[in-house]
Amino acid sequence: MKKSLFTLLCSFISMMPLLLKAWNHPAEIVNYSVSCMVKEGKLISEYEMLVQVNNRAGEQFADISIAVDGTEKLKGLVVTLTDTLGRTIRELSDNEIQISSRYENIQYYSDQKLIRFSALWSSCPYRFHFKYRVEQKEFLSVVDWNPFALNGVHKVREARLSVNCPTDYALRFLQQNVSIAAENTLDKMNTKQWLVHGLERGQNGNGDYRAEDLPKVVVVPLHFRFGAEGSWSDWSSYAKYIRAMNSRAFDLPREEQKKIQELCNGISDPLKKIEKAFDYLREHTRYVNITFGTGGIKPWPASWTSRNKYGDCKALTVYFLSLLKALDINGDYALIRIGAPSNSVDTNFPSQQFNHVIARIPLPDTIVWVDATSPFPLGHLPVPDRNRPTFVVGGDWSGFKSTPKLDDALSLRNAVVHFEFDSNKTLEAHARIIFSGIEYERAFMIRYRGGDDRKHRFAEKLYPLKGFNLIYWRMPYGGFDTCSEKVMESRYQSSAVSLDGKQFLAMLVPRVFIEDLEGFADRPNSFQVDYPLLYNDTIVFHIPDDYAAGQIPDSADVAGSGFQYRRRVVIHEKTVTIIRSFKLDCQAWKQAQRDELKFLLDKMKNLDKNGLVVISKKI
Repeated sequence: MKKSLFTLLCSFISMMPLLLKAWNHPAEIVNYSVSCMVKEGKLISEYEMLVQVNNRAGEQFADISIAVDGTEKLKGLVVTLTDTLGRTIRELSDNEIQISSRYENIQYYSDQKLIRFSALWSSCPYRFHFKYRVEQKEFLSVVDWNPFALNGVHKVREARLSVNCPTDYALRFLQQNVSIAAENTLDKMNTKQWLVHGLERGQNGNGDYRAEDLPKVVVVPLHFRFGAEGSWSDWSSYAKYIRAMNSRAFDLPREEQKKIQELCNGISDPLKKIEKAFDYLREHTRYVNITFGTGGIKPWPASWTSRNKYGDCKALTVYFLSLLKALDINGDYALIRIGAPSNSVDTNFPSQQFNHVIARIPLPDTIVWVDATSPFPLGHLPVPDRNRPTFVVGGDWSGFKSTPKLDDALSLRNAVVHFEFDSNKTLEAHARIIFSGIEYERAFMIRYRGGDDRKHRFAEKLYPLKGFNLIYWRMPYGGFDTCSEKVMESRYQSSAVSLDGKQFLAMLVPRVFIEDLEGFADRPNSFQVDYPLLYNDTIVFHIPDDYAAGQIPDSADVAGSGFQYRRRVVIHEKTVTIIRSFKLDCQAWKQAQRDELKFLLDKMKNLDKNGLVVISKKI
């Protein structure tokens, strides 16, 4: 007995490094299986997953949500909790599985459902297992499969995919970093299987990885019916399908045609007409996400939007293009993918990869891109829409076009700050900040959606000066036809620095460059910067009478791959001016570059940390 116990203990000790390595992952997918069958024109998909929760941090992955839209039927959901040896602890009851409508803040109509459950247990490690079946009569895609089905889980022990369809049913396949493990034909049914083992996204889930390096399988039908007949044989066929879905969508009521034409009487410049139509759109409609039946693909017609005064991105784009049509301006329906890296659309594999619709309006000397859901003025295409391959469906042509890049001139925050002593000899700072790009969008949304408290917090964080109190701020509003809403003005008063007979004063150059960058550099994985970040500030220290500049910071340059920081110092009799600029390039930052970025950031911070402006009394 003692020998057996000793042997068991030794075995356990020898296994400890393996156990600790496994349990460094908060949770892991033990097995993930997807089986898809096309039978009699119907798609039946069965999903099964076994997840091991290793510690309390892994409990976040035990909250499961399954989205089902109106074209799908979910059946046979069973959720079971087991120990790590597979022994059943308990099965979730029907009362513990919630079924609710999937409403978001901006949704008004929806026939999507959310199936939710929490597979929690009192002690770790433990496992939970769930399986369910989905049936669809109409479908655009058979499966979009990747082993990391739970977002944030970094370890998968085994994952498999099976696709079964009649031998005369044509499919198209996209395989990435995985090949077919088995294939057979039986009883006029063709079955293909894919299998992967032992996947980890780096040590402890904190390693370096890219989405394109992970296994992935996408399967679509060559021919399909989803509201209309369509094909994935090429992009031109998909454009034909979109035209069929939109065939009667652009009929604007006669009375509304007259309204927009009267508004543009006497205007010959097409750009001015587009501005009028865009203002009219925003005055008479609002954005609401409508998900109903084929609503994910087919837009509500312009007549419906005209009557109801709201719509989703598709409906508002169709309505806007119909307004332009009434003004003899032709625009195109453009499908785009936002909320993902700018290179996330695979243009070589025709399939439904889009989640948003915007308008493209070709004019003789320019191209105007308009997001009909955007709250921003015409001419400012939202940052998520920029620098992306966009599938444009014109009246008699189609193809991919790129939306404009967010270049340096459109992606900066430019601040000018004056430090000077007031009549009470207390140091004040007056800041004027101009926003562009993503910074402008953040400020804009604060300006129009935030309360006074939120605006005040935004102003405090925007230019955080240590030892100063924010005593005044304003965000001027000049209407949609001006750029004045891009400006913020603020005034700060020092709680520590005043003259009062002092022989000399040392004032610290403020450290105000983006705090988010430190978070970027500390991220465990690679990260993508989809638009360049450019920050400039000009700091002017005003020297009072009877004082002169003494010690001042040196000019400096810090540069690396995709990173640049510059500081220039200019001295005049009455001022010391420090001009700084910081730039981070648009690119994918891999681990080695991230380490270099962290080094450069630390160097930049130390330069500013030791930056003093000293003034002393004249003798």
